[in-house]
Amino acid sequence: LSLFQEDDPRRLHAHEALEAIYRYLGRRRERRMHLSSLRKLARKQGQAKWASQALIRTARLELDEGVLARGLPIAQKAAEIARLAKNAPLEVEALTVLAEILRDLGDTQGAITACERALSVSAGKNLQPRLHAEVLRAKGVLLRYVGRVEEAVGFYVEALAIFRAVGGRRREAR
Repeated sequence: LSLFQEDDPRRLHAHEALEAIYRYLGRRRERRMHLSSLRKLARKQGQAKWASQALIRTARLELDEGVLARGLPIAQKAAEIARLAKNAPLEVEALTVLAEILRDLGDTQGAITACERALSVSAGKNLQPRLHAEVLRAKGVLLRYVGRVEEAVGFYVEALAIFRAVGGRRREAR
């Protein structure tokens, strides 16, 4: 970060990468610091892609920390910004986070709706297979919660096949 000027757009990538590293390491304070910097830089840049990315990461943080009431409006805003920017990968990611938050809040039907929206956005688009598989996995979890086990197994099998095809062993195990 010290190599880049204050307004250099490459700082966005650096903060994004550092936030991901600190998430993996479980270092909350450093993660919050880089998320705050990412949001400030995204605001300065004025690009919908970065604004949505910063909001998705923030919503994920709130989900990880269990502060769902704070994460819900952030995830909704991230999905809306990604939709307006016509950025399908970010919209799918935001809707997946939104579905997880809604599931944990007890709104299973809302979470299923978010998953269905994510699947409709990803249909026919050239997205990363892992994104699609993550949505399928989330929908399978939700269907299992409401007792539709046979449908859930179908979504699990499809997600598992995609995770295996792309070598996502950690995701496959979830």
